[in-house]
Amino acid sequence: MKIATKLNALTLCTTFLSVAIAASLLWQDHQQQQHFKRLDDVFRIQVSIDSLRAQLLTFRSTQDPAVLKSSHEIDAELKTLLENAPHINNQQQIYLQSLAKQNDSVCYLLDQMIDLHSGGPSPQVDQASQHLVNLLTGVVQSMTEDSIRLEQHAVSDSKQLRRETHLMIGGLLFAFTLLLWGMSINTSRSFRNRIALLDKGIRQLSDGDTNSRIHTHSRDEIGEVAQHFNDMTDQLRATTVSRDQLQAEVDKRTRELNSQKQALKQLADHDQLTDLPNRAYFRQSLASAIGKNKRAGTSAAVFFMDLDKFKQINDSLGHHIGDEVLQEVSRRFRNRLRSSDFIARLGGDEFTVIIDPLPNPQSAAQIARQLLLCLKAPLNIEEHELHLRTSIGISIFPEDGDDVSTLMRNADLAMYKAKEDGGNTFHFYNQAMTHDAVRKISLEEELRQALKQHQLSVYYQPQYSLDNKRLVGVEALARWIHPEEGIIHPQEFIPLAEERGLIQNLGMQILEMACQQCSLWMRDGIDPGVLAVNLSARQLNHPHLRTQITEILDRTGWPATRLELEVTESFFIKDPNTCLGVLNELRELGIKLAIDDFGTGYSSLSYLKKLPISKLKIDRSFTRDLIDDAEDRAISMAIIALGKSLGLQVIAEGVEKQGQEDILVSEGCDQVQGFLYGKPMPAEQFPNCASASLLLNETL
Repeated sequence: MKIATKLNALTLCTTFLSVAIAASLLWQDHQQQQHFKRLDDVFRIQVSIDSLRAQLLTFRSTQDPAVLKSSHEIDAELKTLLENAPHINNQQQIYLQSLAKQNDSVCYLLDQMIDLHSGGPSPQVDQASQHLVNLLTGVVQSMTEDSIRLEQHAVSDSKQLRRETHLMIGGLLFAFTLLLWGMSINTSRSFRNRIALLDKGIRQLSDGDTNSRIHTHSRDEIGEVAQHFNDMTDQLRATTVSRDQLQAEVDKRTRELNSQKQALKQLADHDQLTDLPNRAYFRQSLASAIGKNKRAGTSAAVFFMDLDKFKQINDSLGHHIGDEVLQEVSRRFRNRLRSSDFIARLGGDEFTVIIDPLPNPQSAAQIARQLLLCLKAPLNIEEHELHLRTSIGISIFPEDGDDVSTLMRNADLAMYKAKEDGGNTFHFYNQAMTHDAVRKISLEEELRQALKQHQLSVYYQPQYSLDNKRLVGVEALARWIHPEEGIIHPQEFIPLAEERGLIQNLGMQILEMACQQCSLWMRDGIDPGVLAVNLSARQLNHPHLRTQITEILDRTGWPATRLELEVTESFFIKDPNTCLGVLNELRELGIKLAIDDFGTGYSSLSYLKKLPISKLKIDRSFTRDLIDDAEDRAISMAIIALGKSLGLQVIAEGVEKQGQEDILVSEGCDQVQGFLYGKPMPAEQFPNCASASLLLNETL
């Protein structure tokens, strides 16, 4: 018998086994569905009986005839369920018939009660009604017990069916398994000897014995393989080429084919002059990047770059110089890009780049600026010193397109806009994005320079006690007075410092200047009270924060007990455990801690009491409309009450009107600051404010 025939027989038996099992499972599923339907019917019957009992209880308490009509409707629905309920054995039929008879009794009693109450209330009616209700209650209770027994029988029948089905399927599996096992043993025995002969012949041939032959008389596929093996050994004996020579020739041809394959792939995917990927390879890579970022919901950027006035080099110095220029430019571009970025040459002096991943558009602007700077140094080609520039157009996925053609077209349009602006610059496809990126890059460089040269200054805003209008502290605020633009708002340069990693340097400079100034005032007999300084989340996460603050206090001589650090609520929301450790370290130095902008976040009040803080600061968004907005007043009152309950001081910022002060005084707020008492002012103006406060207190 052929091997294929035996395997077909095994396959056929396996198929029969699968069909039998599938049919058994389908039959079991059908039976199970029927039982589920019966259980569902029993459940609905029980629900109707429970509803009927609830109606009777309601009628007992209210004596409302309308409840009887509702009960009659439930009884009618129950009758329909009982008539349509299927049964699987005689026992279930008995309970169903019993329930139907009892339901008829309920229907009759309800009709009697409805007729009884149709004539209006009277003592005789109430007494008869009470008797009928008692009868109904007994009947309904009996129905409940019968429905429970009906459910028990239905569940028991379902379990019995599952046991029978499992036994049947198990028997089928066992029978077919025995059949397959027997056929497999028979097939294995019939092939074992012939396979051993094949293995012996192959081993002899692998050892170099070309006289090896396989002797078998079988006419199946193994016999055919043995015959082919014998023919092959005969041909090997007839040839004059040794095995080693044949293997060496095969290896040589394989190496040549692989080398040719790599060369063809390089020619197909890369530019021969610069060895950069070509247009086709770039489009494939861009399509892949688009698909990846679509799935991840992230962004990427496409650069379209064109060398400015490159045609003049080709026309005046020759194409061989132009080729060397392109090679040097491509080398510089590759060295300035990240390893994850992809650069290609489309042709001529056009280059394209895929920036992936792209955290934000400003990152694309930074990379574009680096590409511009890498051409700042002249190119020395032979005896020529060439100064080259480039124009870069940028499109962002998915804002400026979600396919290859659209992104390349929009980047090309942006590149022409950069050329119109004079070249040697970059331009986003979105004009507003270009302006924002250029502004941020320029502002970042100037901020770095300002930090190096200590150009930032500190303004001081006084804080007063509401009890006696006495100066109790001063908040230090960073100010940047630009030599050309004037005052730059903190909301513009503080977030930029956070984003670019400059906030730690900026914050420590402000802290040291403020501590130094307060120490000078103290030596001059001017007491500024407690010095309040803001710390950002990045500063608080700095590993050497405690050491840096300690060194500043030592250098300036300002006591730690008169330093108050204001922490935004968002800091301890993100990582409460880390926050608690950092704040405890600062509190150990004697530094006071306050929560700034309290009420604008979502901090846990249960966690708030664990923080080592001494003050809550009501955000100006609540004090601004304190007079006219009842909600803001309620929130401010709640914060003040919360602070009092936790033993914390409460200070309100942004107080500009007398009415706001009156409300805060009436609610028990401790301290205030705002334009009503003094705007943020340079250090030279603060002594006048402190003197005015002293005179006011002496007058009071």
